Amino acid sequence: MVQSVRWYCVELTSTQLAFNRHEAIRAQFEEVFQMTLEPPDMAMFSSVLMGGVLCLYFSPATASYADTFLKLAHAEPCGRPAERIKLSVGRRDCLGRFRAGEL
Repeated sequence: MVQSVRWYCVELTSTQLAFNRHEAIRAQFEEVFQMTLEPPDMAMFSSVLMGGVLCLYFSPATASYADTFLKLAHAEPCGRPAERIKLSVGRRDCLGRFRAGEL
């Protein structure tokens, strides 16, 4: 069953990607993830590049563990991402749990 809670998203343009903004956000998230002892429901996903835009998605639990990170990354509330995403940071089972509707 899919939770009806909000996800968070950062949309990056091709210009931001050229300056490795996605990698900076990933590294910052990974640091926070480790500092919070790798919560099982906290994860970062990324979309496929479409129309020069890459979306970084943060699971709903990220707000509980890392609200300040979300603000600094300029993440905006969004709906649950489409199925075509990949796990960037999180426990190995997070992508499977996402597909099963558990995240």
